[in-house]
Amino acid sequence: MMLQVLPKDHEDLASVYDLIGDLNMRMNNWNEAYRNFSFAYDIKKIQLHFNHPDLGVTLNNIGNYYQAIGEYAVALHCYSKVLQCNIDQHNTAITKLNIGKIYTINGKVDNALDLAIEARDILQQIETCSQIEFVHCQGILGDIYFVQKDYIAAEHFYITAFELSKKFLFIGDPVRTSCVKARVDLYEQNGNNQQAINFCLEQLTLYETHLGENHLSVVHLLMKVGEIQINDDQHKFQVLKRALNILEENDHIDYATMATCLMMLVKCCVQQNQYEQVSTFYMRALEVQEKIYPTNHPIIIGTQILIAVQEHRTN
Repeated sequence: MMLQVLPKDHEDLASVYDLIGDLNMRMNNWNEAYRNFSFAYDIKKIQLHFNHPDLGVTLNNIGNYYQAIGEYAVALHCYSKVLQCNIDQHNTAITKLNIGKIYTINGKVDNALDLAIEARDILQQIETCSQIEFVHCQGILGDIYFVQKDYIAAEHFYITAFELSKKFLFIGDPVRTSCVKARVDLYEQNGNNQQAINFCLEQLTLYETHLGENHLSVVHLLMKVGEIQINDDQHKFQVLKRALNILEENDHIDYATMATCLMMLVKCCVQQNQYEQVSTFYMRALEVQEKIYPTNHPIIIGTQILIAVQEHRTN
């Protein structure tokens, strides 16, 4: 509505595009998010100085897009440009955390740890800082130690993040759900599979009680249960199929989650020799991936190759 009402030269038009892009990022509808971020960036480049803080907001958004689709070098370039803008302390800390995540993925854990600690120190100095940022920061510190296989330190930060999330965030908040999944991954990595399953099922029951059985947040925990149910293929399939049904019935599609769920169902079907359903799940996953990834993205190409192999096998 705002895009229709505002004049084409209105000073707030770029911010509207930024916000629409952010909403699409929350649904993992990345292509549409990037389209809106690009509109915002083109407008701001004309209206603003090269190091204006508002330009940094859009550059950070574009960096988040490239991080989401796995193009980490481009994401890092965008985040580095953000730090060249006259951004405030809060956005400086967030950008450092974003760069730290890229360094963690690339195996530069020492650099990632330095940036995460710098970001934490900055956030602690901001009186009006939202607690969600502290939760996020603790989780990233846990991720860094997890990659280093320092599971004792990782557990400390993961538990801190989880307890803070319980105190300050609603059940179903994506950051709180990520805290749950991080602890499940940690237990599993430590070989405590039963503890991982028990904790995940406990949280799943809590989510279903407070949010209802068909809430999107329940999907993420169902998929995590399906992921760690290693020795029970039939139960794994039923859990994943239930997650897919919720995604299909929800008014707001979580695109990337649906694609991931479909690919997990493919793997489950192969393990159970249920090849008649494999092609269907593959094609549906490809359809979703083509909506959210750029053309010729490695994930799309990979799925196309798997479909070709499956067709060759059945023929």
